[in-house]
Amino acid sequence: MSKKSPAKRLNRPGGYFQVDREWFQSPAYRSLSSDARALLMEFLNLDQRQNGHLAISVERAAAMLNVSQNTIRKAFRQLYDRGFLEPTAEYSYTNGKARCYHLTLTPCRGREPTDAWRSWTPPAR
Repeated sequence: MSKKSPAKRLNRPGGYFQVDREWFQSPAYRSLSSDARALLMEFLNLDQRQNGHLAISVERAAAMLNVSQNTIRKAFRQLYDRGFLEPTAEYSYTNGKARCYHLTLTPCRGREPTDAWRSWTPPAR
């Protein structure tokens, strides 16, 4: 009879990011399209110490997720509307500067997360 060894902790390069059940199970998150959910994961994958200065352009996001720019624009809009993402600086396309964002799920500039997604409610039918 062989004895099973306890599961070993995986030591993979690159680190990880946390997905909290509170927002993952929220009505705001559950109402997102799969494209918006994927875009949110891309934002979580960025260095959160830079929250408030996070930048992913529409063009880059479309390429990363292999979808059209129109699809990504809709995903950005959903993340704004549900309170997961807030723009912090305007962009200048002609100067090659992407818009910066604040991800409300994580601390920003030494402050606690704003968790704006908590106040989102589905539209009345």
